[in-house]
Amino acid sequence: MAIGKSALLNSSHGKIGNLVLYEVGGELRIRSKGARYRDAKTAEQLAQRSRVKGIAALYGELSYQLLVYWKEQTIGTTLNGYNMFMRSNIHHIGSDGSLISPRSFLVTQGSLPQPSWVKAEITSRGTLKLAWDTDATDCKYATDQLRIVVYAPHRQETPRIWIAESADVERMAGTFEWSILHNIGGPLYFYGFFKSRFTNEISSGFYLGEIE
Repeated sequence: MAIGKSALLNSSHGKIGNLVLYEVGGELRIRSKGARYRDAKTAEQLAQRSRVKGIAALYGELSYQLLVYWKEQTIGTTLNGYNMFMRSNIHHIGSDGSLISPRSFLVTQGSLPQPSWVKAEITSRGTLKLAWDTDATDCKYATDQLRIVVYAPHRQETPRIWIAESADVERMAGTFEWSILHNIGGPLYFYGFFKSRFTNEISSGFYLGEIE
């Protein structure tokens, strides 16, 4: 900002080119015009906005208990549950705001170990038959309990992502067979995670399969 005194411009007010003239306390002051804000709408920026909207919608479809688990993972950090959920899943959201690959979607994130492998089969009996590695399981995690999560994107009511089975089966069992819900329209995506028997500690989620 410049301050000027001029017999020619002393009583002038207004604009000259990119300059604005105005008077303060009897002094003529000159400043440049502020840059005009423009809402940038490049293809990439529009895509990013769609991804953020998609993440917000997905987060809003989580059941209360899953929201609690995400919130608990942020204790001791500057994040909140939504921030952590976004960081973990934003790269799985397409430019149109939809989930690119349900296989990669993290329904939970936690510190307990995941099994080194998990096998899942949808049987002709309408069950989800599971098996997982127990050989490398530390004994302190042997009593962790299995949880099964269902994501039903076309379900009429919310939540659309919820814990459908809180099984008493423990990690050391290595197998479990669950009767799939049949009163919900597809597609249905299935995930698992383990929860400590004694605390709210959990593992990150892992994909189990889907039906149309």
